[in-house]
Amino acid sequence: MNSKVLQISLCLFLGATVTACASKASRPSAEKAIASIILASAALEDAKIAGAGEYAPVQLRTARVKKAAADKAIDDKKFMQAQRLGEQTVADAKLAKAAAVVAKAHQKLGREQDSVEDVQPASLVPVIQSRTYEEYP
Repeated sequence: MNSKVLQISLCLFLGATVTACASKASRPSAEKAIASIILASAALEDAKIAGAGEYAPVQLRTARVKKAAADKAIDDKKFMQAQRLGEQTVADAKLAKAAAVVAKAHQKLGREQDSVEDVQPASLVPVIQSRTYEEYP
């Protein structure tokens, strides 16, 4: 009988342990939320360095607003909301960075096209006909 009680106790203990681990994994933790916010800060810095402040100010502002909301959610211990806002901040910051890169590329393309147009008229000057190989003695 003692071994039967021991087996049941062991099964209950293992079941409780598995349940506790599973429920803890599904709940957002402060660490995950903070990690998300750290990634968001890094993404915002990347966007700033890429020139998003000048070339994609609306997208950058959206990312900053979400980052501020994530920070507030951490302060309020709303970790799930903070994690979600941190992830959205990363996405918005990456969008701002991409928009800045595209805007810079378009600007550079415009400059290159202008320089090509400056060179083209010179290349349209008629070339003096040179002698062919057969005309030489």
